[in-house]
Amino acid sequence: MKGNSNLLMDYKKEYFKTKNKTLSRVHFTNDDMWWSDGDPLGYSYQKETNTNFLDLALPYLKNNRVAIQAGGNCGWVTREVANHFKDVYVFEPDPSSFVCICLNLPEGNVHKFQSCLGDRHGLVEMSKDHGKGGSGADYVNPVTEKFRLFQENSSAKVPTMLIDDLKLDFCDFIQLDLEGYEYFALLGAEETIKKHEPLIWMERCWHERFNVFDETIDNFFKNLGYALVERHGKHDFIYKHLDSEEEYQ
Repeated sequence: MKGNSNLLMDYKKEYFKTKNKTLSRVHFTNDDMWWSDGDPLGYSYQKETNTNFLDLALPYLKNNRVAIQAGGNCGWVTREVANHFKDVYVFEPDPSSFVCICLNLPEGNVHKFQSCLGDRHGLVEMSKDHGKGGSGADYVNPVTEKFRLFQENSSAKVPTMLIDDLKLDFCDFIQLDLEGYEYFALLGAEETIKKHEPLIWMERCWHERFNVFDETIDNFFKNLGYALVERHGKHDFIYKHLDSEEEYQ
């Protein structure tokens, strides 16, 4: 399945249809990237926390064919993942950030989807964490989410997809940073996880806003035969499927 970046045939023209945001060209490590001015904290945060972030995961990878990365933000993490995998599927619901991904990552091995990952199809409403700031703090609105109303006639704005929709022949790595919505993306990836046993990197914070608690996430991984193998900072956890000779901890 290819991404839907073709919906933005003219990235700049489409971008300026969004309100109260502009694009900036910023210097990032050894390259320049397009970044959203609506994400004032995202650039510095990504630069400080995600440089060489894959170093922890690479030793646990059995193959580097296909990776899934969400949310894509403006494409910094996506680009790092794309440097190590043959194909990358990236998901980003924020319009301005999605345009930045398209501008920053024109490569054919990055398949782009302007959508939210979840466990069922429909539409969800996005909210902004003003305390954190920027498009990197967009998250699914828990007020509408708590009713699980993924309906076409709802007030939601962003389409949802399941990772299982991709029906991938291979999946070696999943990286999720969805501001608390990661558990629902995992539920929507359960068949993919069972079939391919990918290494999974997920952020674990803010999930309580959706009445998802640590025990729920721990049980999900344990039931699928996964164990925690690494942590990156306070909130990023790396899970690996256990081989027959390994023991769950």
